[in-house]
Amino acid sequence: MVKPSELSQKSHSGYNWVMTIRHSIIFLLFMLLAVFTTVASAEKLKPPTSHMCPPTPEDEMGPFYRPGAPLSSRIGTGYVLTGSVKSAVDCAPIPSPLIELWQTGPNGRYDDAHRAAIITDESGQYRFETDYPGAYFSRPAHIHIRVTAKGFRPLTTQHYLQKTRQRLSLIWCWSQKRLNSRRFNTPAILF
Repeated sequence: MVKPSELSQKSHSGYNWVMTIRHSIIFLLFMLLAVFTTVASAEKLKPPTSHMCPPTPEDEMGPFYRPGAPLSSRIGTGYVLTGSVKSAVDCAPIPSPLIELWQTGPNGRYDDAHRAAIITDESGQYRFETDYPGAYFSRPAHIHIRVTAKGFRPLTTQHYLQKTRQRLSLIWCWSQKRLNSRRFNTPAILF
């Protein structure tokens, strides 16, 4: 026969075992909730990593940039560059950004005659005609480009020419600055 003192000990130890399981289950549920909440919060803070239009890669400005280039869509003949400026987030045109261009002349030297600025139309379209840039030391022929528009951070890049093409159309994809924040979304300029 079981003594009353043994019965209370067995019941009490069974009770402890059940409470331990309950506490463990509650603890695990809270831990899962904490993990899911943390992951969901982190996803909200992450800048978008995919774009409908891949952003144009940035490139060096080089030492020959000077602001205030004259507005002109033609500074020579022989090479035509056309295209549009768009947002990387949704590929929507960016209306009227300022595009500054500078390059070497056919003699391989940077000069004021080979600097220009153009403003695209409302649909972000542009056309630029120039001389084929001369060789600058061992660098391939290239045109420096800087694009600015309200609400977007400036994009500085370079277009490397191909001798086999006399006409080229490019789309710039540009990064948009988040308002009231130091962080950049990467909607972008397509060039």
